[in-house]
Amino acid sequence: MNRAHRSLFLCLLGTLSLFHCGGGGTSTASTSTPAQPMAVPVISAFTAMPATISVGASSTLAWNVSGATSLSIDQGAPAASGASGSVSVSPAATTTYTLTATNSAGTATAKAQVTVAPLTMAVSVAISPVAITVQAGKTQAFTATVAGSTNTAVTWSVVGSQAGSISSGGLYTAPDTAGTFQVKATSVADTAKSATATVTVTSAVPAPVITAFTATPASVAPGASSSLSWTVTGATSLTIGGLGDVTGKSAATVTPATTTTYTLTASNGGATTTAEATVVVQSADGKPIIRFFFIKPMAGGFDLVWYVSGADKLSIDQGVQPISDASGEVFLGRPDATTTYTLTATNGKGATTAKATYAPDPPGSPSLAYFVANPANIPSGGASTLAWGFAYGTQSLTLDDGATAPVAINAEQTRVVHPTATTTYTITLAGSTGVISKQQVTVRVAPQVPPSMTYYDPSLIQSPIDEAVAANLKAISARGVGLRPDAFMRVGDVLTWSLDTLGPFDGANVNYGTHGDLQPTAQFFRNAKVPLEASTNSLTRLSIAAEENANARDTVTGNPSALDAEYQVAMPQYAVLMFGSNEVHWYNAPPYPYAFMATGHQIGMMDIVDNLLAKGVIPILTSMPPHPEDAIEVPSFVALERSIAQSRGIPFIDYNQAMLAIGPDYHWGIGADNLHPTNDAPGDLSAVGLHYGYAMRNLVTLTGLTRAKAVVHDGSAAPDAGAVHLAGAGTPTSPYLIPSLPYADTRNTQNASSQALDHYAGSTTEVPGKEVVYRLTLSRPTQVRIVMADRGAKILRVFLLDSTCTPAGCLASEGGTGVAVDGEILKSLGAGTYHIVVDSKDAGGEYSLMVLDADDIPPAPLNLAKGAATATSITLTWAAPASKRAIASYVIYRDDVIPVPVGTVAGTATSFKNTGLKASTSYNYKVVAVDSAGKASPIASMDPVSTGP
Repeated sequence: MNRAHRSLFLCLLGTLSLFHCGGGGTSTASTSTPAQPMAVPVISAFTAMPATISVGASSTLAWNVSGATSLSIDQGAPAASGASGSVSVSPAATTTYTLTATNSAGTATAKAQVTVAPLTMAVSVAISPVAITVQAGKTQAFTATVAGSTNTAVTWSVVGSQAGSISSGGLYTAPDTAGTFQVKATSVADTAKSATATVTVTSAVPAPVITAFTATPASVAPGASSSLSWTVTGATSLTIGGLGDVTGKSAATVTPATTTTYTLTASNGGATTTAEATVVVQSADGKPIIRFFFIKPMAGGFDLVWYVSGADKLSIDQGVQPISDASGEVFLGRPDATTTYTLTATNGKGATTAKATYAPDPPGSPSLAYFVANPANIPSGGASTLAWGFAYGTQSLTLDDGATAPVAINAEQTRVVHPTATTTYTITLAGSTGVISKQQVTVRVAPQVPPSMTYYDPSLIQSPIDEAVAANLKAISARGVGLRPDAFMRVGDVLTWSLDTLGPFDGANVNYGTHGDLQPTAQFFRNAKVPLEASTNSLTRLSIAAEENANARDTVTGNPSALDAEYQVAMPQYAVLMFGSNEVHWYNAPPYPYAFMATGHQIGMMDIVDNLLAKGVIPILTSMPPHPEDAIEVPSFVALERSIAQSRGIPFIDYNQAMLAIGPDYHWGIGADNLHPTNDAPGDLSAVGLHYGYAMRNLVTLTGLTRAKAVVHDGSAAPDAGAVHLAGAGTPTSPYLIPSLPYADTRNTQNASSQALDHYAGSTTEVPGKEVVYRLTLSRPTQVRIVMADRGAKILRVFLLDSTCTPAGCLASEGGTGVAVDGEILKSLGAGTYHIVVDSKDAGGEYSLMVLDADDIPPAPLNLAKGAATATSITLTWAAPASKRAIASYVIYRDDVIPVPVGTVAGTATSFKNTGLKASTSYNYKVVAVDSAGKASPIASMDPVSTGP
């Protein structure tokens, strides 16, 4: 044993004094003292001086420590040693440093924080324009730039009284009187800093007056000319669509190749007036002109559709019923054999014919399920992903861009394209018998600016028309050369095709009730007759683009499509667009109902809307009516439709919400079939009449048309100036804020500014492209349904993250972790903050995101059954459903008396006795639960039940 070991051994035995243990010498003492155990180090001080530094500066970390054999400081600080000392650090951001002192007995730690203050500079505000002249009552947009602060928001105001007004977005509305005024922008970050602009308001100028605008002759032979002449007063500039500037002139000669409607626009810098003149181009020999004759596929068969000018008589062979209208369609079944139909149009000069052939698919033929482009609208230099899929079978598949030779794409499912101009792509499926089917998509190339979207609050029946939306509607209208400002076209299914929609307002048997302000709008559209159809107008025309059992994709399929055909006939400024819930279910493919149906509906609706916008037609989207049997699914589709309208900056009418407001006492305005609105008095807008579905449809549609017309045609200011815009930037640090549920948003990840997230926990899908991030804050436990549709291209994924907004915090992904399938996440969440991310697999594209409270609708009553029955009564029984809100009442319906219920009982009841019935008679009953918030459950139904003898 060496000296050190021996000494330690003796110390532990207590045979030597502490002095002897420590020294190991030969001295002696008269007594001995027990040894003390070694203590962990003591850190008496650990400080940062200064504790706050600016970016690039240094701070000194200093310490005093006893009993340590080693020291260390984390966060990359220099090495530390000695009982006392210091090191210098220069962190780029606020950093907490930990000093660790160690010996054989253990460790001690202490912390010191160095706060890095951001560089600051004086806040300044600049305003543009700094001086402007505005006509009385008109508007002028101002912008403000804030420097020296990350908060760039400003508060707008006008200086002085009677100086006009300005919205929170900077749109100034001049007062009615002339004068010089000031507009002020004040920094929110530093209210002491502001900037002003000078506004000179001049007196209002009356609108120009167009006394006459005519075409002479109004009908010409091919190659012949017509003289347009006009008389206008009060205008400083004149333009004619297709001719350009005609200021200073009173006539112009035109030689149209086809029948053309010319629009004369007279302006004076303060107001605009328009007028139209149509030149009909005859055939070279004076015979009728068949503009189109084609087959439109329909459920259970097809329609023959035609449009003819200059005919005295029309007929179609193969036993088709007699026809007489210049444009129209007739439904036929589905012939077993290939059949060619011939349309003959006759007048005094002779006859013209056209043919259309129906060919049934051979049994077992392969079929294309879909062909889509995402996005369908790209900027110059942008990319779009083409995607396709088969219903069954594959043979020979080629892709044609119309400019280069078709290429074989048999082994592919997607292809990224970079068109330099608007391009229509055709995919052709061929089999042993030749071409089996073709589908087309168009990718439009045009300058694009990501919109600053106006938020379409789901509580509003009419979406807001603020300054941004109003400007967009005017821009759309400006593209519509030759369109009739007093015409609209119907696009949709039977609910829009039916003349119960708006048709009554062509006549005198109308009760406007308290809505007399809508009468001028009805008169405006009643006065304009459809070209070549002197007896019809927009209110009474049966549209080619609206048909029973038609879904959105049907409407844009074919060459020409039903949408294109109706556009050629009507040449309208507006389109009233709606499809019912029954027409969405065609895309149902369990077990993914929401995602698949949403995708199919999204593709069709976006194609319709974008097609109309390219033509300069303003679509007015209308949500589908409630479906009492699908009270859970329909809200997803309503949210989808709202988001599409919001993304395009076009009007949205929430007919669904207006119908729900009718309430269960009138079965929400829906008939006994649970599909179609009640039509007891479609022209009655009184309080009583509005209990019925079609009357409510007419009220909200006329209101929507009135609002759009006021901005586009009448030159009125935006009715909802200063509406809310979506908050956030869509990044992990500044996500879009979801204000409430339901929520919906349609965007393009190609426009996103974040590309930071990938490798989500629980997901095997890599998404290295750009992402859009949303923040959802829940105040209570909620089962959340998240549905994302990307036009069927399958190039995007949706993820649900926790409050950290990191991939490691992924709670669920479509097809991945959590309760999820492709395109959908359904998960119960506690109160707290969450994030939803739409991420791109590659180049990215357009998507629609819907976030809903899945428990917002109470479940249907359970176990509805027949109880006791007599000759004059039937008792119904049921069990109460488990609902997050208390059930307030049960409403009982009988099909023969809908829409009025036969009874309502308290939410505590589980039975109802219906009396006064006929003996030995069968009855159909339905029961609905209504919760304390007024939300109605899906219908509980049962087989017919009978009274006793």
